[in-house]
Amino acid sequence: MSNNISERVTKIVLLEKLISDVRGDYCTASLAKKTCPHLQTVDSINLEAYLGEWYQIGSTANFLNSAEAGGTCPEVEYSKGKKEGEIKVENRDFLSAKVGTIVSVAGISGSSSLICQSARASCSQVNNGDSLLREGISKVWKLKGNIENSYSSEASSVSTAASEIEAAAKEISPKIDTLTKYVTQIQISNSLVSQTDGKADKSAAVGLVKANISLATEQVKSIDASYKIMSDSQLDLIKAAGSLFKRGLDGVGPSITLTDAATEVLAGITAIKAQFTAITGALEASTKAASYVLEDKTEVYYNVSKVEGSAVQDGKEGGKLKVTIGLVEADYWILALKGDNSKYDAALVYSCSELLTGGVDETYWILSRTPELDDDTITSFLSTAASQGIDQDCDAPFIKSVRTEKCPA
Repeated sequence: MSNNISERVTKIVLLEKLISDVRGDYCTASLAKKTCPHLQTVDSINLEAYLGEWYQIGSTANFLNSAEAGGTCPEVEYSKGKKEGEIKVENRDFLSAKVGTIVSVAGISGSSSLICQSARASCSQVNNGDSLLREGISKVWKLKGNIENSYSSEASSVSTAASEIEAAAKEISPKIDTLTKYVTQIQISNSLVSQTDGKADKSAAVGLVKANISLATEQVKSIDASYKIMSDSQLDLIKAAGSLFKRGLDGVGPSITLTDAATEVLAGITAIKAQFTAITGALEASTKAASYVLEDKTEVYYNVSKVEGSAVQDGKEGGKLKVTIGLVEADYWILALKGDNSKYDAALVYSCSELLTGGVDETYWILSRTPELDDDTITSFLSTAASQGIDQDCDAPFIKSVRTEKCPA
């Protein structure tokens, strides 16, 4: 691995360590957020002092590796809009990657986001008490209590099967947590590919991406092993239901009840299997995308990419704005500022959207008036983000933006 890439990985991992010390396990953290949170922003802001040019010091990988894939030197300029209280927004970054590489980086980032969403959906089955899996198991235990005096053999079989399902389900949450940490590393290494000059040797960065994909793939196999235990034990519940049915009229009722409960359990574990089938597909697609980077024969076009929009204050809360880029409207919340009301020196900006699959997609940026920002301010802003519970897990670790000698003056 080149010294440059090694240094960048070390810095990113140190930032990730700061964040990981604050958050809990992925299932608990992700399921706690069903809608975008109401965060504390700055009390007031002088929009005149906020205008002008800003340098993007860094952002979360789910933004940098998608909206800014293949870009370096990201900047944003705010100027007065035509309407009262309106700000014109112009985002710029310097595209310095091959076209095929840009597509690959964005594809890996999209696959990472899909994995995180599928992981959250699986968490809901093993962690939520009202999920099909949990409700089914609850009914199985109740049935076991009702039959243990009359049908001890079947009750024993039901108890063993239910215990094995619960034990396997309990393993899944920490396994998912480990999986999402590997996804974080995929996104970190993906950002190295994204921000490497198109004419440079990217084999080391691509090797990191592939290595982390392999680790994630092995973790999925481990989760599949837990799924198989649950699946086999669910069949044991069906066998016990069949045995009860053969006991005569008195066994028919318990047999039907157990069959219904086992069907709910099956629906729950099938839902988990479906999510991990999707995750496997996403990892396979990411492997192909990473391989394509090294085979990419497209040209490098060094040019500035610009995206324009506008922003207005959202009601009376000074730090809350709404930004519109094309047809897309999003929150633009200023969580922290450095400097005074005459001119701000640095800012922490947050945005959030709610996903159709459940949960939220959060991102944030650190902006500075100068191309470099001191580590103390960066650390302070990251701590602010972490203390407010902003999602920085799975596909969204904080990544520092790269500036090179090719950055436009």
